[in-house]
Amino acid sequence: MQFHLLLLLSFDFRYRNKTALHSRCLCSHPSFLRFCVLTLICKLFLFLILENMLKLGPKLMEGSIWDERGKTGVAQILISHQEAMINSIQFIYRSRAEVSHSKIYGEPDGLKFDLVTFDHPDEFLTSVAGEFGDDGIASLSFSTNNRTYGPFGGFDTDAAPTDYFYKKFKYNFELEGSFQGFHGSVKDSRVYAIGIFVQPIEAFSFPRFI
Repeated sequence: MQFHLLLLLSFDFRYRNKTALHSRCLCSHPSFLRFCVLTLICKLFLFLILENMLKLGPKLMEGSIWDERGKTGVAQILISHQEAMINSIQFIYRSRAEVSHSKIYGEPDGLKFDLVTFDHPDEFLTSVAGEFGDDGIASLSFSTNNRTYGPFGGFDTDAAPTDYFYKKFKYNFELEGSFQGFHGSVKDSRVYAIGIFVQPIEAFSFPRFI
């Protein structure tokens, strides 16, 4: 019994020494060190970009807040809407060969539905505009370097009802790469508010290390 115990302890000691030696050799390998440095630089670069973002949007964000910060490469926008209301919105992103979907914000139960498809990556967002009413967003439109999509929601007639109060808004970010994601809120199962993140041009350059 003692012999077997000593044998197991001896094996465990040799295994631990071998593992530790292997770890030290791996950490000192030039390729591994370069990988660690590049990973650290990329994380630092991403941190600086996120820190320099501007958050644009209405001050009043009632309901459940959602945030798509840092998600660019919008390829499609799915919008459920009806008169003076954006029922739901969802974003489809494309990065190289990968496609990802955002959550569906709101409930897709509107009387109308539109699928906006961009010619990504040649076509990109340059502005977001709409109308904000007493009950939240009443209409929404998206402009790219090629064309304007919408407005979605709004009114079918030429003029809104006399007792209807709304404010027009528009976010312009014409420079490619300045758009850095959407944010907004959902209230009563509909899109209540929407805003954007933009990146100042000074933050586009890669950080310099002296």
